[in-house]
Amino acid sequence: MSSLRSPGRSRLARAAVLIAVPLAFAAAAFAQEAPAGLEGTWLLHTPRSRAQAVIDEGIQEAVDSMGPLRRAIGRRRLRAKNRLLGTVVVAREGERIAVTLEDWTGTTRAGRFETVTLDDGEEVQLQQTLTETRLVQVFRGEDGQRRNVLTLRPDGRAVLAVTVTSDQLPDPLRYRVIYRRR
Repeated sequence: MSSLRSPGRSRLARAAVLIAVPLAFAAAAFAQEAPAGLEGTWLLHTPRSRAQAVIDEGIQEAVDSMGPLRRAIGRRRLRAKNRLLGTVVVAREGERIAVTLEDWTGTTRAGRFETVTLDDGEEVQLQQTLTETRLVQVFRGEDGQRRNVLTLRPDGRAVLAVTVTSDQLPDPLRYRVIYRRR
């Protein structure tokens, strides 16, 4: 039966194998080296001045309909609580999720609210959930709630969408900043 095979076909098949096998090994090696999901270190991708402008625009929109005195106080408080984050680190440690936002780390059991102390000394309730492509943090304090959603995009970057709500705010504060993997 083997004598009926065409010599040209056999050479073509061997050439295809010689090309396909190294490509398969290279793809497997790349897949092992590339970090999966959101775990790891993320650095601000948006230029700092533009990212700060996005936050400031969101703050202005949130306080715009307040009276002058309340607007000034609200703007100052929101700026203090919504500092630009240059680094975000996401880690899973068993059933616990640890997220570092610049120089503050919050560690909680996945999906449960736990009391944490922020870097300014305020105690809040924090809930964190993590999937391969999405981290959700909910901070609940006396003055309101902050929701951070870090979502992995198909291009490998991550978008941090922040929403702050409070009885003191006529409109929620919303902004988005883009990060890249370190």
